[in-house]
Amino acid sequence: MIAELARSHGVPVQRLPLWAVRFPASELVARAAANPRSYQRGMRQRAATDEERTFPSVEKCVVYGRDSAAWVHPSGRCFSGVDLSSKTRPGTWIVTLARDPDATLTIVDARRGRWTSPETLRQIGAVDAAFHPVAIGVESNALQKGIIEWASFEREQFAFWGRIQGHHTGSNKTSEEMGVPSLEIGFSAGAWRIPFRARHRPDCDCGMCELLFQFVGHPLADHTDAVMATWIAATMAQLFGAGRVIAGVSDPSSPEEIERIMAEREVTITRMAAEYGDPS
Repeated sequence: MIAELARSHGVPVQRLPLWAVRFPASELVARAAANPRSYQRGMRQRAATDEERTFPSVEKCVVYGRDSAAWVHPSGRCFSGVDLSSKTRPGTWIVTLARDPDATLTIVDARRGRWTSPETLRQIGAVDAAFHPVAIGVESNALQKGIIEWASFEREQFAFWGRIQGHHTGSNKTSEEMGVPSLEIGFSAGAWRIPFRARHRPDCDCGMCELLFQFVGHPLADHTDAVMATWIAATMAQLFGAGRVIAGVSDPSSPEEIERIMAEREVTITRMAAEYGDPS
């Protein structure tokens, strides 16, 4: 890198690297063979190559000229994915896709925030009001279970509660066929769109720009929450894109069942209010 810079300014340099005296050619060859990635980073100052990227085709999916919502086909369906935050992660992501009749997927909304559990539900409600997703996939963990419980008990406020689907993210997320890396298949085939009305500034940190940044830098980017939320949304589109009915929770019919649910409701709301804040 230093040598290339010197040559561009007409400064004479030796053909050998600056560290040639310390590292003989034979040792450099051995280092490159033993750990090519480490060699590229440490000895050539190259952070990453296209071969290392999980999604080398994602930038081909960027389109300009129309608002995200304008890409929702009149007869298409929308699907949302939610990647929940924890104490060790920067925030919750909600990504919403529109699925055209020809199965093309368009990212129409990407939002993030350090939300409490009730704030997350309100954000899902805003997405539901704007895009009416058929299914809302939520990362499967303890907080996900609590969110589904809270939404079901407050069904008058959260009308989307019956469309929330728990999504287990175990070792399956690394699968080349079904996991996060499988998104590249659609990217390379031109089956995805990442729309912008116009080009944003290079330092823009809006939801769509940050989402694209995480995809471009994956797996070396600092954060991958937007990628996970997109994968969950794509999984919802795959499971329910053909119009499969999502089974909701039946309303109770007996007084005993209503009494049991009301008692459980109070326990759940009290517990979650203590942990994540009052929902009011």
